[in-house]
Amino acid sequence: MKAAVAGQDAPRWRRIVDAATPVLYAEDAPRAAVEKELRRMDDFAAAGPKGAARPEFRIMHDLARWRLSGEYAPGYESLNEARLQFWHLEKFCPVLDFQKRVLEATVADYPGAEGPAKFLSIYRGVTGPVDPRFDDVTRDIVIFRRPGATLTVIAFSGLQGMISGVGFTMYDRAVTQKLGANLIVVRDLNRLFYLGGLRCFGPLEQSIEGLRGVLAEFAGTRIVAAGGSAGVFGALLMSPALGIRHVVASSGPTSLDIGLNEGDRQRYMAVKEAHERGEAAYPDLVADVVASDIERIEFFVGGDHDYDLRQMRNIEAKCPAVRPHVVAGEASHSVLDKVIADGSYLAAFD
Repeated sequence: MKAAVAGQDAPRWRRIVDAATPVLYAEDAPRAAVEKELRRMDDFAAAGPKGAARPEFRIMHDLARWRLSGEYAPGYESLNEARLQFWHLEKFCPVLDFQKRVLEATVADYPGAEGPAKFLSIYRGVTGPVDPRFDDVTRDIVIFRRPGATLTVIAFSGLQGMISGVGFTMYDRAVTQKLGANLIVVRDLNRLFYLGGLRCFGPLEQSIEGLRGVLAEFAGTRIVAAGGSAGVFGALLMSPALGIRHVVASSGPTSLDIGLNEGDRQRYMAVKEAHERGEAAYPDLVADVVASDIERIEFFVGGDHDYDLRQMRNIEAKCPAVRPHVVAGEASHSVLDKVIADGSYLAAFD
């Protein structure tokens, strides 16, 4: 994978990280090349600049040392920094064994932290190789074809480019690989819950036409839409027009009016403002789904997450196609770790 090459005006720490990335991510990188990058990072860190404390720099420094010794000594100083470091890996790093090791250390150091434990439960069940295209969040369409597949999953990401907090490399290994399915990753780089369309195609109607063209290649397979978080809205929004009759949803909105003024739901207001400027549609999503040919919506939510429950109940009350899966005692927005582990998520694609 190509590193995101920064310009000469970028901070020095960023230029060092970008130069080291293709070497450290390559499985067959010569030891001398790795040693060279490690020396460069050591020299930079020894001078004591602020950039050496950046989570991205520290985790790549740790990766270089792990490449040479096989040992990992955590370079984070807090749970928040550990999360930021893993966020960098989750987006781009194809070195799966190192990702697992970082998560294991984080869980050991912060056993009460829910997020790292959730990720680790998924990572432990998958194997490589990792395809870094999946988690390049600058790409709004990524297609992975499996020869002989009879199922195609078109997965709509949340606002962060992942699905319910899980990167698509892990999603593929934990879900679509086990299903033997093709995977089409869709991201809304406009961050407007897909109502403004996809950047690669244009406004909503043009984007639907563009996705029809993508799906035409897979017309001989059964097509299921999946969505997590904001991607639930995207999957339900586009499936009727794409002729998709089966949706698998995980903890996401069915209305942008529910919880409009609640904390982190302020992104909903941005959609309303974009609509007022003529940049985004604003349909009655549930009414459109009820009137469509969608036959089955498998909807997973945490039983103790009030907001996600309200969103699921909003469509369940009006749409007989909804099959609720409420994870008892779960207060997290992401339930994928639980429902992948118990098999119910994979069964929802049958």
